[in-house]
Order: sequence, then structure tokens, then C-alpha cells
Amino acid sequence: VSSTLDICPTIMHLFGLKDELQFQGVSLLPHNRYERAYACSEAIDKNTGARIFSAQNATSKLIYNSKENTWEGYNHSDDNREEQDITGSLDGHELKSIVQERSSRKTKPHEADMEDLDI
Repeated sequence: VSSTLDICPTIMHLFGLKDELQFQGVSLLPHNRYERAYACSEAIDKNTGARIFSAQNATSKLIYNSKENTWEGYNHSDDNREEQDITGSLDGHELKSIVQERSSRKTKPHEADMEDLDI
């Protein structure tokens, strides 16, 4: 599982360079250092301007709307259509800490990128 944030740290790793710029991502090498697999995403709702963050693993998905400060959670093992919000049962879940960390970053997507998003 990776994101575009991981490209620069991976290139730096390949060339044996130190990460003096302190990139947000992590090197994709070596793979064996990742204990748990998950995927993260971030989007902007072009109608409200809300930043939407999500994290997903093999069984669960958690979504956070930063403008409304609301959470949605789904168990893909039992509900792959995401029809039953089970946010309350995901308190303390590893995905919640991942989403909280990502949503607290000060960086914002470039406005030109937001024009292409259609939520």
C-alpha cells in the first residue's frame, strides 16, 4: 500500500541519500518493514470545500469529514456496499489513529488538483 507521498523517499532510498527534507511519505523499500497493510486517501468535496480523509484495511474502512467533523465506518466483511455505518464500534481502531494523523497535517492539496475532483 502506498501513495504518491512515497515516491521521493523511495528514490532517496534507492540512491542512498539521507532524507534531510523530511518527506511525509516513507520509502517503499524494503517491503518487509510494513506490519499492517492499509490504504489512505484524501479528497476535496468541490461543493463544500471539505477535506475528506479515509483509511481502509482488508476488513474495515473509516472516513472523516474535516469540515463537519464527522466520521463514517464500515465493515467490508459484512457490508461491502457501505450501507451500515458502524463508526461507534471502531473507536480506538488502528484506522482511526491513521486518519487522525493524516488529517492533522498542515498541507493542503494544490487548488489546480481540486478542479479535477468530482465527489
